[in-house]
Amino acid sequence: MGERSFDGTSLSVSLAFGGSLRNGIVLGGALMIDRILGLSGTDEQGATLDLGGYDFTFLLIGPFLDVYPDPGGGLHLQAALGLATLGVSRPQNAQSSNTSIDDPSGVGVALGAGWELWLGDDVSAGALLRVSWAPLDVQESQTPAQVDVLTPALLLTGTYN
Repeated sequence: MGERSFDGTSLSVSLAFGGSLRNGIVLGGALMIDRILGLSGTDEQGATLDLGGYDFTFLLIGPFLDVYPDPGGGLHLQAALGLATLGVSRPQNAQSSNTSIDDPSGVGVALGAGWELWLGDDVSAGALLRVSWAPLDVQESQTPAQVDVLTPALLLTGTYN
């Protein structure tokens, strides 16, 4: 089995909707999109991969839990688990020879910690440091492969309660 490992920072966008289960605990659904920047990768022997012309976008969709230890304070901890995929845009010459390769997919997880300042009774804004990870599977030329995706991100947040 050919294993490859890809990592890098990301330009991230998240859209999350939820409701309070009780004071300080929010449950909902989220769509997290991470456009991978500064992409690097290695193969199973540790050799650096040539990724010129490839663009990667990591997508995670699923439920999330956001916990505010002190609901009146700003600290919150977030976790999400869901379906994940790595959208791969290939160079023109690679597309014609590898048209049967699907995008890697599987289950992913995201963990985050953030701080928000209350701007009004129902509105807060802040920042969230999030790390998303997924061990994704893909079929390459009749051979199964695993792609490990790790995307750290710093997000500006806005919350309406």
